[in-house]
Amino acid sequence: LAPPTASATSTSSTVLGLTSEQLAELSNTTVWATAGGMVVGGLAGMAETHKQHLVANHNTKYVSHLHAQQELNYATLTGFGKHSIRWGGRVGVFVATFTAARMQLDTMRGTTDILNVTAAGALTGGLFGLPTGVRGVATGIAGGTILSAAFGMILQAGWWVERLAKQQRQQQLQQQQQQLPQQEQLRPSEPSPQPDVQHHDQAQ
Repeated sequence: LAPPTASATSTSSTVLGLTSEQLAELSNTTVWATAGGMVVGGLAGMAETHKQHLVANHNTKYVSHLHAQQELNYATLTGFGKHSIRWGGRVGVFVATFTAARMQLDTMRGTTDILNVTAAGALTGGLFGLPTGVRGVATGIAGGTILSAAFGMILQAGWWVERLAKQQRQQQLQQQQQQLPQQEQLRPSEPSPQPDVQHHDQAQ
């Protein structure tokens, strides 16, 4: 099962084949991916730099323990900054490329499903493997296909649950609309006003 077709979800103007809603999703996804890459990459780089600094300066004589701690803290923070920028940029570009490719496939095929996710992953993996030659491209395509297929299965399950929930809401709405005329028929009619007999007799 798949969510509604991509062509039916929006009729707004497009930029580079993407609607305003898709561009907003692409922007948000890229920002969050970049932030996540910076945090994870920075923490990993900080731990690696901390270890390397201790090994490289094991026999170094410092003026004091405070001086040694300051040098260690400086090296650790520098490692965090370098690795956070590096991995934030890599992850951001990768996710932006993958998301844009998936959206283009959604628009071209008129539907959003696991096939688009898998194809976008293979394409992105191949592009990122170009700098290392043919073998890198093949490895990137294989890795991108496997990872995106697994990711696509998770998305597909979410889309399936979302579609079922939408169908249930539509059924409930239809039932409520069908019950309204029945409730109107069962509602007791108001009694018609009785003529003022006393006033009529006085007039005679």
